Amino acid sequence: MFERAWRMLRSGGESILEFWPIKIALSGVSAAWVYLFGGSEEIIAAAIIFVALDTLTKWAAITKRWLLDHGHEEDALRFGDMVCGFFHAWAPGYLSSSELRRHWGEKLFTYAVLIIAAGAVTKMTEIVLFGMPVNKSIAGGIYSCILLTELFSITENLEEMGNQKMAQLRQFLVTVTNKVTGGNFSVTIQQTQNRKDDLNG
Repeated sequence: MFERAWRMLRSGGESILEFWPIKIALSGVSAAWVYLFGGSEEIIAAAIIFVALDTLTKWAAITKRWLLDHGHEEDALRFGDMVCGFFHAWAPGYLSSSELRRHWGEKLFTYAVLIIAAGAVTKMTEIVLFGMPVNKSIAGGIYSCILLTELFSITENLEEMGNQKMAQLRQFLVTVTNKVTGGNFSVTIQQTQNRKDDLNG
């Protein structure tokens, strides 16, 4: 049981670590904002909304792929086609893919662990910096990391649906990450493509 939980946490952590330099920088800004003005509750509320949006855009992307694989023309797709296609897309390799369920389970499990950790920080003895407690700002930084992970996942879903602006944005994020780390972030992008290929299979 513990071994399985660790595997889920480690796999879910890979999503958290994507674009990590950008997430650390923006989460740091968010933590500073919470330290000065408060608002960690609003950040976790926004993260929950983003989880819902991520789910919807992922469903939409897979539904669109099902429609295209079954003879629909992309330029002719309408909202009604997407709604009807959604119910038909619950098939192996699409919305009922075991790979998709595993991916979501790992990610949500990781989020739950992070949220519990953030909540535990707020219950600890107050850590005071320059006369002000920083516990909630630390929690706000953790919540921001979840929010940013979901935001980047949404851009990936929109890219999968054919949004070229989102593809350009993700490429820009890859470039920034590579410049900061001095590495080649294309490996992570390739892993994302492999997940899409698994869903197709």
